[in-house]
Amino acid sequence: MSDTAMSDADGAYPLLDASSNSSSGSKSPRTQDETEPTVDTATPEGIAPADEEPSPEVMPSSEPSSSSSPSFSTVGPPTPDAESDIIDPNGDLHFSVTTKEGVPVASWLVNSGCVRRASPTWEKLICRLYPTESGRLELEIVEDARYKAVFVWLLHAAHMDTSRLPRDVSFPQLVRIAQITLRHRVLRVFLPFLRQWTFPWLSKLGQPGYELWLLVAYAFGHLDVFATMCTTLALQMEPLTEGYRIGDLETSGSEIEGVLLNHLVRIREQHIADTIAKCYELVERFSVERAACQHPTTCISSALGSLLRSMKACGLWPSRPNVEDIQVAANDLRLNLSRRRVSGFRGHDVDSCTRSSFLLDIFCSPNIPAMEYDKEIAEHLESTRTIVTDQLLAWEHYGTASMGFKERDFYVWVSVDSDSEYESEEDPEQPPEEYLSCEPWDLEDEEKDLEYLSDA
Repeated sequence: MSDTAMSDADGAYPLLDASSNSSSGSKSPRTQDETEPTVDTATPEGIAPADEEPSPEVMPSSEPSSSSSPSFSTVGPPTPDAESDIIDPNGDLHFSVTTKEGVPVASWLVNSGCVRRASPTWEKLICRLYPTESGRLELEIVEDARYKAVFVWLLHAAHMDTSRLPRDVSFPQLVRIAQITLRHRVLRVFLPFLRQWTFPWLSKLGQPGYELWLLVAYAFGHLDVFATMCTTLALQMEPLTEGYRIGDLETSGSEIEGVLLNHLVRIREQHIADTIAKCYELVERFSVERAACQHPTTCISSALGSLLRSMKACGLWPSRPNVEDIQVAANDLRLNLSRRRVSGFRGHDVDSCTRSSFLLDIFCSPNIPAMEYDKEIAEHLESTRTIVTDQLLAWEHYGTASMGFKERDFYVWVSVDSDSEYESEEDPEQPPEEYLSCEPWDLEDEEKDLEYLSDA
């Protein structure tokens, strides 16, 4: 994985309920700018600490450095008689992670039932396995070594052991969790911890270096954040020889290649086509209309000439370009056009007859419908609706930071004992309630009472 476009290095964070499982006691929380979370070294017997994960790369640069590749161990795979990591001492499954080059990353002794319930993908794989000579099953997953810590958290969460899960994760770790969630369909396992891990990074939406929030929102099923990031990133896409540049991220070989990138390209083309169409609508209007002022011909001629000059400077005139011909981001094209003014008669208030600036015409696009998702994206988001009931909102951080909202105001509580499912049971032996048997309110009776009181 190329963890470009992320500025926070991985570091040490306290564990959930670590004080009850670690001799070192609980750790004080650290700021988000510190290094990546690692698991406490004082761990239960037989469980390898997560900080044995190869040091991931530092992310501020727009391209991965050659020194950022993880270092692989040359030690052979553990034997059944010498388990390196034991999650369930009575487990019946050896769960191992190996790189695509065949280099072993880690192996755990786990309960196959917990692993089956963690992922429908793993369930299908386990159903095809047969016990080895040791009487246990062996399941091998091919992944990069940098995901070792994520698998540690995932397997412990699947076994209901939250003591090994961190309270906070760095943004690079959050992206890796999202990738494993997508590839192995383990959203239900991580669901109880997602809000705690994602909310601290909500303030970074749309900022350079956090373009992969798109992948995080997509993997975790946060619909509002995903829709916001799609539009935000699509308007920033600048074509390159291969792929696009979005802020600090180059899409070629990145984590958003495929259906996500195709969706962004469609949104970009839609907005650029709308911008070109609005410019030519103004050309048509200035060509046939007469200005409602004392100098109609002069005003319209001046406005049309200045408009065409502005369009020519942006490559939109004299020939109408195709969307593929625009080699700048949609935001940059709009910005360049918005800085141009449509001139009218000298000394005349052109706002009364011609637009002095067409900033609103190109930025306000009420005719652009919401882009429909591709089938694969739509099916994935639909599958998360029944799982993710606590949705993050794109404006949630601003609401809590500037508008006085509390984070709890955005929680969605689902209860089977809700009033909507309550059915009253009438008891025939009980008399009817007094407020149900009263006479309806009568305005004439009230007026008579008021007259009586005034006479008294």
